[in-house]
Amino acid sequence: MTPEEILQQDIVLYNSDYIKWFIHNFQRSYGQMNILFSSNQTEELSRLISNGLAISFAPDFASKSNPYVLEGKIVELEIINYEPVNVTLGIIQTKNRAPSKIEKHLIQFIKTKLKYNKI
Repeated sequence: MTPEEILQQDIVLYNSDYIKWFIHNFQRSYGQMNILFSSNQTEELSRLISNGLAISFAPDFASKSNPYVLEGKIVELEIINYEPVNVTLGIIQTKNRAPSKIEKHLIQFIKTKLKYNKI
């Protein structure tokens, strides 16, 4: 789907800072979208999308585990002629304490899952 085609669609959004940032940058480049609403209710958003009432945006690592995607009720589309946005994750902790063994395992687990797109 091209950016121009996206501008012709009704859009529902997950209410997150990352999505807001993406939408702000997209609209700055291509124009105003027809955003119906934003919500934290992923089930409701997925239901609306699966019924063909709107489209939405999600990072690929988030949509991979969406039950509607897994069941084929929602399909992922790439935005054509649009530079992909890289997401950077960081871990923040106090400098006064080294990570515990369990924290190190968690960090390694997350790195592995992200590397193989399992999250």
